[in-house]
Amino acid sequence: MDAPNYVAQVSNYEVPGKEDWVWKLNKSLYGTKQAPRQWKAHLVKTLNMLGLTSKDTDECLSTNHDKTWFLHIHVDDGFIIGKSESMIKELLTQLSQIYAIKTKKNPTQHLKYTLSWQLDGLIILHQHDFCTKILDELNMTLSNSIKTPAPANIHNVVVQTSTPFSKHTMQKVIGMLNYLALHTRPDIMFTTNLLSQSVSEPTMSHWNLVKHLLCYLNGTQGLGIHFTKAQKHKDKLMGWEDSDYATSLVTKKSHLGYLITFLGNPISWTTKKQSIVAQSTTKADFVSMNRCSKENDNTGAITISNEAQLNPNSKHIEVRFQYLHDLVRKNLLKVQLVTTNDMFSDVLTKALGTVRHARATKMLELTYPDKATEG
Repeated sequence: MDAPNYVAQVSNYEVPGKEDWVWKLNKSLYGTKQAPRQWKAHLVKTLNMLGLTSKDTDECLSTNHDKTWFLHIHVDDGFIIGKSESMIKELLTQLSQIYAIKTKKNPTQHLKYTLSWQLDGLIILHQHDFCTKILDELNMTLSNSIKTPAPANIHNVVVQTSTPFSKHTMQKVIGMLNYLALHTRPDIMFTTNLLSQSVSEPTMSHWNLVKHLLCYLNGTQGLGIHFTKAQKHKDKLMGWEDSDYATSLVTKKSHLGYLITFLGNPISWTTKKQSIVAQSTTKADFVSMNRCSKENDNTGAITISNEAQLNPNSKHIEVRFQYLHDLVRKNLLKVQLVTTNDMFSDVLTKALGTVRHARATKMLELTYPDKATEG
């Protein structure tokens, strides 16, 4: 313990004549405020002793010096990925000599995720059970399913004046939907983000949009990310950026969205309202490129990035965005035009119609697990 910590005496084990005294802990105890920090410090020390290190950018992920295995830890649950089964067994043997551990090959559950190991050896990561829990809590399991997460006129609906709705309920539901959208469901990210902007003053109009989204989820509960071994994307880390210009009817701010793929599989995505009011689609896309720094579908923004051409109307864009040109000049970044039909991140910036939304989910490698192998 880094600092003194005291606890009440255990019932029936009090020291005679000193029943009103307290005990001083000699080491960390589960349930104390210091316990998580002490556990982390002990675990890091153990992993370092075994030759594993982590980076400041992701302290949960550790690897050995030649990167032949990776260990991801969440509190006391973890995943080990290695180049061979013998390497994994070697690390597990070392850990078992220090901690009491339980192991399972090809686990099917982790936190609120389900891993479905397919017959072709690939993996689908989904949150079917968590999605079902949301629908159960809100009595939406018998609702009619629909094909899109939001109506095309969602921007008009969110500003409509109507009867106030429960702030507590809205915040709770949006919190659950955010967890779903951030981890396995980029297809609902835009709608969830837009609705999250109303949690301080929700109305029945906002709640009706939530129910629309829940009806969509009721028909897509098992949808998840299909991790493939596509050779055409080998060793390529790619970013897909898009923006929807001046979509906010109140602030006229644009909406940005980007998606990062590795080996063709989505690994990170986000959507949000831009912090500045862009005066053109070029400037809106340039702001988005700052967040993504990869592929782009706006010719004007690409020109600025490749040639550093700033006109008087674009000088208000903050200096930090010029790092894009430096990356291009140093051949660390390639920026190229991507048509709207081929844009992965289109679903992150706008409400799409049925056909375009179905195409977007397919492009994102979102699919359903095989029933025979579902976790």
